[in-house]
Amino acid sequence: MTRADLPGAPSATGLGSPGSRALLVGTAHHLPGSRLPDVPAVSATVRELGRTLVDDCGLRPENLLPPLLDPRDPIELGNAVVAAAKQAEDVLLIYYVGHGLVSPGNELYLATAATDDLAEGLAFKALPYQAVRDALSNCRARSIIVVLDCCFAGRARGSLGTAATDAFALASLSGSYVLASASRDEQALAMPGEPYTAFTGELLRFLREGDPGGPPGLTIEGAYRHLRRVLPLRRLPAPERHLSGRAGDLVLAVNPVAAPAPTPPASQAPPERPDEQICPYPGLDPFTADDARFFFGRARTTAELLTRLANWSQEGGPVALVGLSGAGKSSPLRAGLLPAVKRGELPLPGRTRPSPDRSDLDARRSRRTWCPCRSACGCGWSLPGRTRRIPRRAAYPRPGRRGPATVLGTIRPRLVSAGRVFLDSPTRARAVPGGLLLL
Repeated sequence: MTRADLPGAPSATGLGSPGSRALLVGTAHHLPGSRLPDVPAVSATVRELGRTLVDDCGLRPENLLPPLLDPRDPIELGNAVVAAAKQAEDVLLIYYVGHGLVSPGNELYLATAATDDLAEGLAFKALPYQAVRDALSNCRARSIIVVLDCCFAGRARGSLGTAATDAFALASLSGSYVLASASRDEQALAMPGEPYTAFTGELLRFLREGDPGGPPGLTIEGAYRHLRRVLPLRRLPAPERHLSGRAGDLVLAVNPVAAPAPTPPASQAPPERPDEQICPYPGLDPFTADDARFFFGRARTTAELLTRLANWSQEGGPVALVGLSGAGKSSPLRAGLLPAVKRGELPLPGRTRPSPDRSDLDARRSRRTWCPCRSACGCGWSLPGRTRRIPRRAAYPRPGRRGPATVLGTIRPRLVSAGRVFLDSPTRARAVPGGLLLL
């Protein structure tokens, strides 16, 4: 049973794709007489990291490039990085474990077996990090992960603001992530008696044992946050990182101790109480089509709207319903007119519909005073002339007349302007035969 078989595990890790490559480099020993001390834990760290990448991170064995232990000089180390960058098409992981050195120009250098001094001769005995950046600049991989487990690794972020040494300019690449084991002025540690270096040893533990409070997939960003939380508690340097794109979301391994995803309970509608009734009054909100069963008292207005729509569907042009704010325009349209049309009550040609009061509706139709579709339907009515008949003061309901006022004198200028804009538009009503504009 592999990590991918665990319940709730991601279908694949980022390193499991065919186009991924991983290059592990470790410098544990130096030439006799070198001022740099040997670090025996480096070799064991690199070998164990390779096994973890294959067993726990899903990296294909053929995609784990041969580990480079104790590169003899910077040329060998640089060539290995260039070769890995050329092969990777999906994810590229470059992992270095060893001594990090600072040149007189404050640049970060990665030690090789030929490095014999802390500062002198670094230009031709150690690999400048700038060379790593240059080698990765043409890589086709969508995500580039660089991990530096060395002293002064934080200087990969830049040296005294010099752009040429700003190794964190990797962020300009698509989806890059630089993880440094220590700050620019701190030393990475390998504790006496420990089989692995302090930083990588904790990372291996994280990838193997998982995070009980973490998600099903252990990401590179999750690893950074774990290391930054745990290592300082052991009086070890806190890591630093910089990222671009979504490289931080790259899943390194399945979290074996992640809490199982909660199963949502089956949705059950609460039982209706026989004695519980729905309030039919929506308050200040208008009635909608869903409230049609509660909408009463506007049957005459609804019938008139249906008749006007039926007539004007043959003539073309807009139909306007105007009135005071709050007088009740939305409710007749939504809860009266629309449900009636859906029920087939629109009296189109060839269809009859009983009217609550046909004579009254005919009388209302005979009092039509203007047509805003002069240019659209060619009926010859004059919009500006007809709108002069609109009263200049609000007409309040008179005795014996139902419903609020439908016309306001104050809207006359706006109505004329809106009508002209509509009639002057490129499409007008002719572009849509029988089209109606309902306000």
